[in-house]
Amino acid sequence: MLYMVCTEWIRLIKCIYQNEQNRMNAGKKVTVRDEKYMKLAENALYGELGIALGIPKNQVLDYIFKEKSKGY
Repeated sequence: MLYMVCTEWIRLIKCIYQNEQNRMNAGKKVTVRDEKYMKLAENALYGELGIALGIPKNQVLDYIFKEKSKGY
C-alpha cells in the first residue's frame, strides 16, 4: 500500500462519509464497499496518529474527543 499522509486519509474518510450520507438521503443503503474502505481508512489514520501521539490506535478516537471537549 502506498504511504498516505494523514490529510489524505481524512480527505478519503470525508468523501466516503459524504457518499454514505447522500445514499441514505436518497433512500438507498450504504454499500459494503464504502463500509470496507471507511474501516481501512480509519484504521490507517488512527494508526498513524497513534504513532505520532505515542498511544495505541484503539485509543486515538477517545483521545481526540477528550481533547476536543477541553475547548481548544
